[in-house]
Amino acid sequence: MFFPALSTINDSGHSRPNTPRLRHVFVFVALATSLAAAQREPTQPFVRAFSAGAFVDSIGVNVHFNYYGSVYTRQTGLVLERLKQLGVSHLRDALCWQGRMPESHYYALHRRLGSLGYKTDYIASMDQPASQIATYPSLVNDMEAIEPANEYDVSGDPDWVARITAQQSEIYSIMRSVAPSVTVLAPSLAYPANAPRLGNVSHIADAGNLHGYFGGDNPAGTSNLIADMRQNTPSEPTWVTESGYFAQPGPAFGSYGVTPGVQAIYSPRLLLDYWNSGAFRTYLYELADDLEPGETPAQYHWGLLDSNANPKPAFTALANLIQILADPAPPSDAAFSPAALPLTIQASSDSVRHSLFGKRDGTYYLALWNEVSSYNELTGQQLDPPRESVTIHIGRGVLYNGIRQFDSAGNYKTTPMPPNQTLVLPVTDQVEILTWVLR
Repeated sequence: MFFPALSTINDSGHSRPNTPRLRHVFVFVALATSLAAAQREPTQPFVRAFSAGAFVDSIGVNVHFNYYGSVYTRQTGLVLERLKQLGVSHLRDALCWQGRMPESHYYALHRRLGSLGYKTDYIASMDQPASQIATYPSLVNDMEAIEPANEYDVSGDPDWVARITAQQSEIYSIMRSVAPSVTVLAPSLAYPANAPRLGNVSHIADAGNLHGYFGGDNPAGTSNLIADMRQNTPSEPTWVTESGYFAQPGPAFGSYGVTPGVQAIYSPRLLLDYWNSGAFRTYLYELADDLEPGETPAQYHWGLLDSNANPKPAFTALANLIQILADPAPPSDAAFSPAALPLTIQASSDSVRHSLFGKRDGTYYLALWNEVSSYNELTGQQLDPPRESVTIHIGRGVLYNGIRQFDSAGNYKTTPMPPNQTLVLPVTDQVEILTWVLR
């Protein structure tokens, strides 16, 4: 990686598209409609909607249950409760070897996580014996992916390319033999600019692996980072295994941190921007500030929770976002795809972004935000960017319109709107979600 008490979670009242730039841009997707509807809206374009549940399933979080003395091991029960409150089901943790005895605490914890429905991407260490890697799937029940040594491009090893490629090849060969359903990720890089040195490894990887941070900047460049990673895996799915914000103002890890409030503003946008750019999965770094005994708190502020597992505003924001969009799939309907909508979206600036989601009950959700800076890194001050506006017209009858507007505490306020087919709305740097119940 380079680069209070729980707030109320309220509800008052993959191919993917390229990042939507919305200045008079119309997105067309076919949808079967009646002849009468077609006659009423002869030129109405159609916008593709994606499964809300699939977006929620794309979200993961980094954990460190092998950091003994940290909150992960001091308050494991509370951390598990926070995971449940957050609503994610995908984790990333270390492939920690504790012998071949299944009763090992670490293995037992991950089997418990597996029984609760969590799935884990495991990170091997350099020089981890092949025998340990081959045995691991039999010791845990939550392994969905595995990857070689983390960010080995900054290890200081002058032969890092050769060594990480050799380990990648070994892991790929082992998994194809002992656990073929496990996804083998390409190596992660601390610096995406090192991708050309690593080269194309798609013959020994099932998916790409991106560590894409933005320092204290807004997450406007997700597609550029993914393009860099595609030099290693040109056509495989993209897994963003690390991204997030350091929630402490001032210099941090070669860049700048942000305030906890800005972390809450940027984090939902980060996930939505990566989704729009085509990421199959995005893991936030990280669940909790992983302070270990003897370490200084000033160095550990990446977490959605503090070092005592108290939620920060970003935790509340993400838990709320996930709660709004969650749409668990029944086994018989895992491949649900919502119908496209006859929809036009006109924005006052091309910095306005959107993502359109649908649920199995027919409800649609349009996330809107202005992808501009919310923070001055040098002064440490949160900004109040000018509002933009968006005009939305939907070519179907509306039974209900409602807007959920997020704030920098991670909460949101719900405002019912008239059931009109045309709406003119302000758009800020904080995510708002328009909810439609349609005829």
